[in-house]
Amino acid sequence: EGISFPGGIEYAAAELKHIETVKVQAQRFITLENKTAYYRCHERNSAFFYLGGYVNRAQRDFLKQVHADNPQLSFCHFGDIDAGGFYIHDNLCALTGIPFMLWHMSIQELQDPRFAGCLLPLTTQDRRRLNKLAQHAVYHDTVTYMLERGVKLEQEIVSYHLCKTDRFGHASE
Repeated sequence: EGISFPGGIEYAAAELKHIETVKVQAQRFITLENKTAYYRCHERNSAFFYLGGYVNRAQRDFLKQVHADNPQLSFCHFGDIDAGGFYIHDNLCALTGIPFMLWHMSIQELQDPRFAGCLLPLTTQDRRRLNKLAQHAVYHDTVTYMLERGVKLEQEIVSYHLCKTDRFGHASE
């Protein structure tokens, strides 16, 4: 029987070489861009991993080991629905070689009435970066929608409504 860590675990990058096997007792492994979302989100049969933005070398190596040791897992990424969030996802997939699916980073969230008052306007820089991303099939539909409507959405807003209790069972405020 394995040990569950509902609050997560930490390790020093130097300790990674001492980890022989990582067994995940879940169906889905979800990376999160933002610490607030990490603390808020939990889901039965899912393991969450906080990135803090772009993946670093230690995280990359750990994720590659999780992927190699758990071929049954579905890998997903949850981040801001903006150019930065999509670039983080693209970088994550490229550096790990893992085809992370997008989790709650779609047109559906941008159209959700609960988030309507929290949509932010795109800047000129946002538009420039999103136009480059529109060339990638995985982002095309969502990015086109964002450019047509001039909107983006932060992960904290989605996680607030998505996650009614945190990983410890405490209700969202």
